[in-house]
Amino acid sequence: FPVTISQFSLTITTLNRYLRCPIAFWYEDLLKVPGAMSEAAAAGIAVHSTLQKFFLRMKTDKQNLWPSAEILYRIYSREMEKMRINFSPDGYEQRKALGLEHLRRLYAEQIPFWKKRAVVERRISNTELEGVPVSGVLDKIEWLDGGKIRIVDFKTGTPDTSKTAPPDEKNPLGGPYWRQLAFYQLLLESANAYPEKVEKTAVIWLEPDKRGTFPVSELSFSPQDLNFVRDLVRQTYDNILAG
Repeated sequence: FPVTISQFSLTITTLNRYLRCPIAFWYEDLLKVPGAMSEAAAAGIAVHSTLQKFFLRMKTDKQNLWPSAEILYRIYSREMEKMRINFSPDGYEQRKALGLEHLRRLYAEQIPFWKKRAVVERRISNTELEGVPVSGVLDKIEWLDGGKIRIVDFKTGTPDTSKTAPPDEKNPLGGPYWRQLAFYQLLLESANAYPEKVEKTAVIWLEPDKRGTFPVSELSFSPQDLNFVRDLVRQTYDNILAG
């Protein structure tokens, strides 16, 4: 197989895919069967890359000033061009215009208030959780006042509160973004990457909700929540090993 179990490291993407459909996990993550990228996914990658490069531009400025809106738009245009092959001609123009409008509003309403003491696209690998090899890339880690950390994940797509909901009778595993942020907290803490503790996590939606606002969904996890996800990681990995 392209990826053997001995080489396999569990990420939140593979965990969520296995929980949704073990057969899809088998083909996509172990057999590595190629699949077409959707226009929505391609647009999301372009926006994520744009914000990463935009943030790094701020970090290289001697005064840590945010670059201008025009620079943000130019970065976005270049990132969309890189992904053009994944769009139809009309789809490309529509997605690009929509993304540009969202970035205009984010620049005016949110970006000036984002924490500057932060790192973006923080990759963590070569660590274990309950004996399970785990890895991941965190969109953003912010340092808060009081010596605490906030983990931030950017999401494109229509805001959906069910995806950040904790486990309940209807959805005993919790929403996929709830699991994701809990997984990231466990991943960061197991790696001992920073001396500070994670105080909170957040999903920042990059598209407006029905009210026209860009919501921020803040999540905090109890020890019981983290133990739940820790056990889920162990159980899922054991199921994978067992075929």
